[in-house]
Amino acid sequence: MRRSALAFTVAFVLVQTFPGRVRADIMQYESLDRGVTGADLVVRGAVVELISQKLKNGIVWTRVKVKVAETIKGEKADEVRFLVRESPLEPRPATWHNLRDEMLFCLNSLGGKVPEESPLIGDFVLRDGNLPWAIVLTGAPGTGPIYSLNFEELKKPEQILSAARAAAKDRGGKKGAMLEWIVDGPRILRPHAILYPDTERVRDAAKTHRMKLQGGN
Repeated sequence: MRRSALAFTVAFVLVQTFPGRVRADIMQYESLDRGVTGADLVVRGAVVELISQKLKNGIVWTRVKVKVAETIKGEKADEVRFLVRESPLEPRPATWHNLRDEMLFCLNSLGGKVPEESPLIGDFVLRDGNLPWAIVLTGAPGTGPIYSLNFEELKKPEQILSAARAAAKDRGGKKGAMLEWIVDGPRILRPHAILYPDTERVRDAAKTHRMKLQGGN
């Protein structure tokens, strides 16, 4: 397997697992494609309101109101409200506190059932693929590695949005099945795994980039 741009040692493995799992010192993150296909609503917009309440056990619930500039996936709306749960034992980058910059959000519906623990009401919850899917679109360092089907880290806002729009059109694949990409090599400080949805589009991209899919054709 050759890649001239980056000397990555990569492998895809079919897995039945969940985002954010740590195994054998390998941290797993959702790819942008997995975040988008697994979300019920994906929007580009800006945070205009934050309401937070801290519980006695230290858990903080925040309701975030976003003014929507573009609906990439899901039902269109001018604004959306979602909940975020923060635990002192599970620290996450709180990018949704940004009241200045435009962001990309991947959200999951609560289906009208707000978590019993939450003192706040919302329609959605922020998706968390080991890093929260609230990506600041300024080109500045974000929440962590963002990968799509070129198998290189996405950093520019236009790249991220273009990849998200393409992923929103991907309707095929086996429900719940994922592909795992192990990213390692001399330029990687810490090996990590990127989770992709198991779809024909992902597999075709892997073939184009000469990536080996273990367990598949």
